[in-house]
Amino acid sequence: MADDVVFERTMDRVLRMEGGYVDDPADAGGATNFGISQRAYPGVDIRHLTREGALDIYRRDYWQNSGISLLPDGLAGAVLDLGISMGTFVAIKLLQTALVDVGASVAVDGRLGPHTLGAAASVDPMDAVAALRWRACLHYLAIVEARSSQQRFLRGWLRRACALV
Repeated sequence: MADDVVFERTMDRVLRMEGGYVDDPADAGGATNFGISQRAYPGVDIRHLTREGALDIYRRDYWQNSGISLLPDGLAGAVLDLGISMGTFVAIKLLQTALVDVGASVAVDGRLGPHTLGAAASVDPMDAVAALRWRACLHYLAIVEARSSQQRFLRGWLRRACALV
């Protein structure tokens, strides 16, 4: 089970990458601040969201409620980072696919249940993170293939996927 140090270390890195307020018309999520999108949180004043407010949302919805905090330290930060970038359901599915890639037996269903947690604990975390990086890159490439308007984001997405730790 990952501890709060993993959360804080991951969030320091993620918030540096996400930056502050952006309202890019090409971004399907709409206005974002600290990576929190208006589309995902329509009741939040995104423009005036504070760093502390963003951390509260990430801790509650991405770290605790998704179950990512239950993953081993070596995987939790990488899955949290991906969850912030692409949503926790997709990030967990990519984790499950990566676990299969490294020899674990787990269903790819986007649920972080006892089988996935057990599989995550049974593999070498460095191998799993390497497979997760690859799966994230493939996911981002598929987004661009499906929606060419997202091409402008690809370089940053791939850089982020390759930096997962």
